[in-house]
Amino acid sequence: MYGFAVAGPPGPTSKDQKIRARRFCPGVDAKSAPSRAVTITESNPNTLQNSPEVLTLFTDTYDLFMLGPSSAWGMRVDFQHSYLCSPVLLHDILAVLWTTVKRARDKSDALDQSDVARGAVSLRQLRTAHIENVGDTVAIFALGQTLAAFDLLTSCNSSTSILRYLLMSISPWYESVSNNPTLDPVIITSVSWDTLNCLVKRDVPMIKHISREAHIVDRLAGFGAPLLPILYDLCIASQRLEHHCGPGSGAEPERIEKIQQEIFWWKPEPPSNLASNFSKQEILTMQAQASMYRTAALLFCPSTPSHNRKTRPGRQRLRRHFHV
Repeated sequence: MYGFAVAGPPGPTSKDQKIRARRFCPGVDAKSAPSRAVTITESNPNTLQNSPEVLTLFTDTYDLFMLGPSSAWGMRVDFQHSYLCSPVLLHDILAVLWTTVKRARDKSDALDQSDVARGAVSLRQLRTAHIENVGDTVAIFALGQTLAAFDLLTSCNSSTSILRYLLMSISPWYESVSNNPTLDPVIITSVSWDTLNCLVKRDVPMIKHISREAHIVDRLAGFGAPLLPILYDLCIASQRLEHHCGPGSGAEPERIEKIQQEIFWWKPEPPSNLASNFSKQEILTMQAQASMYRTAALLFCPSTPSHNRKTRPGRQRLRRHFHV
């Protein structure tokens, strides 16, 4: 049904499922939820769980959400990990995302109303969920991001609101889950989506990305994940400057100048094994994306009173670079 397999150790006990069903899915019969041992493919043979054919199908379906096929394995592992944290919570919305992506690829205008209904139920589960541990956080992360993707491919009205509500909900647990590299495909994508959107809108991101290390290659942010904390600081300083309020607002012009210099001198630091894990085309794409993020961030640095009397050094360099 989903085109990818969830393989793992024996599933949670019926007691565990009932607890999670009560917490996340009021009114849902936990007995009907798939266990960890269930593989969500059409054929369900164990020999296919980690086969190249399944990974290829996964890549062909979800390549909208990654820079290149080399990211598919990590993204699929993250899907599996998230699903195992709460199959009751994620079963329906993952099924809906699968059919929605297929519909978008086929350019079909007909939207399955049963998918809409299941999406609405999942949205209600997100709004009423209570996070009590790291496992809950992972499941809610996956639920919120999948709902945002579903909205983006259908009505395209509330994806940003869904994502920001998700990040607000998990913020007390963010530091704990951000230390787990296997969760990067979900965490970095959600945080970068919100941060870049806030940069454009001069808004405040819900979460400041914690850079665990410089040599991270994200499925959507590419080399740009270490730049996210700087962009967060730029969003905060820009917002304070615009509203002329908040502690230290008088120092914001100097703060923005410092951030601008950080962005200007920032360079991506790819891992040493990059060439063996990614194709040349993927590497070129990520290099171009990192350059685009850096250039766009410099252009989004707001003007300040002191900058109105002279052109900022960063923009002078940009003009020389682009011959304008």
